[in-house]
Amino acid sequence: MNVEHDTDSRITMKGSLAMRVFITSFVFLVVPLIFYTALTYKTEYDRALNQVYANLEISLDDHVKFITEITDLQIHYLDALYEIVLSKPGEDINNVLGSFVTSEEISSILYLKTDPTGLICIASSVPDLVGKNFEGEIDLNKIDTLNRRSFIARDSKGAYALYLIRLIKDKKSNVITGAVALSTSMPLLLKELTGFGTIRYLETTLLSMNGDVLATTYQNWVGKTFLVHKNNQLDLSGAIPRVAANEVILLSNLESGYEFTFLDQTRLMVLKTAGKLPIMIALDVPKQIFIQQLKNYFTSLGSLLLFILVLGGGATFLLTLRISRPLTQLCGVMKDGEDGHLETRYDFDKWGFEVNLVGSLFNRLMDKIQAMIQEIRLERTEKERYATQMILALEIQKSLLPTKIQIPNLKIASSYFPAIDVAGDIFDCFEVSPKRILVMCSDVAGKGIQACLYSLSFRGFLRSVCVFEKDLGKIVQQVNDLYLKDTEENSMFVTAWVGILNIETRLLEYVSCGHPPALLRRHDQPVQLLEGEGFPFGIQKMDTVDVRKVQLQPKDLVIAYTDGVTEAMNEEKKLFGMDRLTTAIRNIDIASPENLIEDLYRRIKEFSAKEQSDDITILAFEVD
Repeated sequence: MNVEHDTDSRITMKGSLAMRVFITSFVFLVVPLIFYTALTYKTEYDRALNQVYANLEISLDDHVKFITEITDLQIHYLDALYEIVLSKPGEDINNVLGSFVTSEEISSILYLKTDPTGLICIASSVPDLVGKNFEGEIDLNKIDTLNRRSFIARDSKGAYALYLIRLIKDKKSNVITGAVALSTSMPLLLKELTGFGTIRYLETTLLSMNGDVLATTYQNWVGKTFLVHKNNQLDLSGAIPRVAANEVILLSNLESGYEFTFLDQTRLMVLKTAGKLPIMIALDVPKQIFIQQLKNYFTSLGSLLLFILVLGGGATFLLTLRISRPLTQLCGVMKDGEDGHLETRYDFDKWGFEVNLVGSLFNRLMDKIQAMIQEIRLERTEKERYATQMILALEIQKSLLPTKIQIPNLKIASSYFPAIDVAGDIFDCFEVSPKRILVMCSDVAGKGIQACLYSLSFRGFLRSVCVFEKDLGKIVQQVNDLYLKDTEENSMFVTAWVGILNIETRLLEYVSCGHPPALLRRHDQPVQLLEGEGFPFGIQKMDTVDVRKVQLQPKDLVIAYTDGVTEAMNEEKKLFGMDRLTTAIRNIDIASPENLIEDLYRRIKEFSAKEQSDDITILAFEVD
């Protein structure tokens, strides 16, 4: 009996939920991760390698920038030295040169003269260079032809140095008579560069344009030449005689940089020409750094897999032994919730683990359902309150707009059709001075309450300024100054068409500030655009204002509007546009400005055949 009981227990354990969860987790989680790791090895390899090269490139750019800054400063020294040498031909040039060496990056300063034997150094801040013939190291004609100002030569100590040169020519014959130059030794220049970068094991090397090592922080590179490996062949076409005996190191050109092997060590390198100088900067690190990054990555990944397999699997196996007990309770409360008992909740079991999590989610779900029901009730109340406020805001906005405008010898009408309850379109008409009427049609960027408030603010500024100022150009400038102070943080700019009509003379002055042009309809004539050059209010200060004038005749009709008219769109994504607008105004049988606005809006609605997407404002007036 005991054997049978033990056998049944083993069978039960093998087929238990815990064992099935453990095996399933291993098969569908750990195995795919191992397989995925194998598949993504190449991707991770390339990513890590590219990251090493990217870090080297960033450091290399800093090196190039630093050298460029140094040489730019030295060129200014050289130009100043050139002027001093020419201005003091009778003085002791050696003293002048010695007193001129003020920069710690400058190794020597030279004054060179041409004679039949070559290019001789007749004065220098370094006495050992006096008398040296630079003929073999400097091609003056090449420097003159190519306008080059730098070359590489050895200094008095036999080290390579970077020379910056300025040629001296006879003013009459334009023949080269000499030069002034300054030098920076390569070891000194290299020393200035070693403080850059935080990459471990980084080596910095200065190379000639042929790849010869001029100076380096890595002693193994002394006496070496770096050449790019082309089609597995050694390219020696650029080697120069003085270093022909150098040991050549081949660089394999990879996508992100170079790779080479020296003394059984593989290294990664990037190099770049130092601006317009005849030198290159090379940075290299051991590839072991990159390999170590890969090792760290796979060590972390292996630790994760081990954790999942041992700890996660074991914990899952043990915990699922206890899960079945709280499952019954959870199913029961979920059934109660389904039946509408929203107050039911899951009681936590200390060994429930994942079931407790599900139970917690269930409890939160029930809490959220109850909260959502309450929120819906509150939202309904809030919407009703908001609707009431919007109706009130619309009434306030409409109450501030001119309604029945009665001005002798002038018929004027206006209509406002917001896309939503309140918006940023606004118009106005009022007397600026006796017999002079200001007419304005504007559009604030945006929609809703914010646009409405800024439009009313703009209207208030306009009316306030007109109390003291009567000139249209100055009115526009002062209104813009006031509006700028209110909108400098949010860019709520305003486009506007503003006109002042003299009732007696029928002279209309107008300004268009980023606004669609007003239209002038005259009897038996094409519709005329009243355009202007100006930018919207609230963008920047207006130094000048483009005020234009037009002489109106009796029965002339002027129509101002916002872009909601021309940008009305039909189902085919076609705009109403200026052509349709001018055609409609020309063809409408106008009995009054009110009649024109009604007919024009009807045509726009018939064209768009869908919900209005932008505010539409139309203002029309006719001169008797």
